[in-house]
Amino acid sequence: MPRVSEDHLTARREQILAAARRCFLRKGVHNTSMQDLIGEAGMSVGAVYRYFRSKDEIINAIKTLARHRPFFSSQVSEALLDKFNSAVPSQANRLTTREREIVQLIAEGNSNKKIAMLLDISVKTVETHRSAAMRKLTIRSTAELVRYAVRNKLIQA
Repeated sequence: MPRVSEDHLTARREQILAAARRCFLRKGVHNTSMQDLIGEAGMSVGAVYRYFRSKDEIINAIKTLARHRPFFSSQVSEALLDKFNSAVPSQANRLTTREREIVQLIAEGNSNKKIAMLLDISVKTVETHRSAAMRKLTIRSTAELVRYAVRNKLIQA
């Protein structure tokens, strides 16, 4: 099945919004039903609901466009938000593997000396990794570091 062009999709949205404006002017916003809008647009129920989930969404689109602001349907907004959230690296991803390991061990209650012994590194190296992790996360205390570890599932609460 061929893909529908963006121009066609835009024209259909505009067709629905123009029909909604006509209905709202003729009957009033509160007295206009979705069935009235669908009939005025001359489209199927499924076609209208493909572009707008509800009458409220149509009203919001008309208001937004009247203020010369861009309008995004709820489906588009959700897609944009999902893409944005997947593109933003989480705080945990900013830490190196070793920094995450050190944060986990600190949150479990281990001292720098014990962590150094467990990982077979110097106490100074533990302190360096701990400091780097806290700087990257903008954390100033061990309590905040533990809270971060719990919230980001580095340890079981």
